[in-house]
Amino acid sequence: MDDVNYLFRKSPRHLFITTKDPEYRYEILCGRCEYPIAPEDEVCPRCQMALEECPICSQLKHTRSPRFPENGAADGKVCPVCRIRRVAFGEKKLSQLKGSFCTNIYGCPAGGLLLAKGEFAVLPENASRCPVCEHETLLPLGIEAFSYQLQRCLFCSTAFGRASAWAKGWLKGDYALRALGDVMGAEEIACPICGRSDLLDQEGQVCFHSMDDGAGNGEEKFISLSQSRYLHMCELGRILILFKDDAAAFSETFSLWFDPAVKPIEGSWTVGEILDPLLAGTYKQTLRLSLQKRLDHFLEGWKRRLGPFGVSYRVAASREPSNSPDMPPA
Repeated sequence: MDDVNYLFRKSPRHLFITTKDPEYRYEILCGRCEYPIAPEDEVCPRCQMALEECPICSQLKHTRSPRFPENGAADGKVCPVCRIRRVAFGEKKLSQLKGSFCTNIYGCPAGGLLLAKGEFAVLPENASRCPVCEHETLLPLGIEAFSYQLQRCLFCSTAFGRASAWAKGWLKGDYALRALGDVMGAEEIACPICGRSDLLDQEGQVCFHSMDDGAGNGEEKFISLSQSRYLHMCELGRILILFKDDAAAFSETFSLWFDPAVKPIEGSWTVGEILDPLLAGTYKQTLRLSLQKRLDHFLEGWKRRLGPFGVSYRVAASREPSNSPDMPPA
């Protein structure tokens, strides 16, 4: 009887302690049988299932997913926990994919189709809601809509880049943007993915209308940004889309923007001046609310790292913008 080790579930439900080691908290569950496991466990002690991280649901659900066979289906791997199909870049072209994607780009780990690890996050073709976030209004769209908006939306084209750049190791930790997206004909209606309607004017400025006049009066305001400032804004947007964990998103952005050896120069912008137009130009209200929460955490990170004036840190315009459509975003 001395070998019996009792489990006790704590709140929240993914936390467990045992009678053998009551000081140790198990915070990860097997995605198959929900038995508590240690972070270093590669096999579940109870069901003996080989386990792996799912980039979409492991952190959200505190689980390790059953490992996909090495010789699995050529159509990608489906996580048994979140049921999202992940197709590695290079296995299939975007035009060959069948399915839909989550449009909760700032709030759902599957949102935005592209994953930082170089995979597509594909939902079933007839999905009425995303199985991960189950958002009631930010509903899935067909993958063909993603392809269409890359050709019509300046923000999506700039932040996501050209399909030719999507290959294994597509970012390699470099989230800098060096060129505006190449769009065939930008539309003045809000993009169904990013909720923006940014346009490039004849002087090379990026313009958009905002329903926020800066004073909370809900009055429309016309905003014009230099290409350098817009590229920084898109860098932030892309990182927030690819990293749904607030700490990770801040860390990636801080590493990209902060350089104590670079003195502020003409053409540099404060952190606040970069993030304000990202929120101001997002028309879709539900998307805007999700983005607002993310930006609040982002600002808190700068204040913790650099003090109360962290939002005033000037990000040097160290990369000259280029209009070449052939230059990949990373």
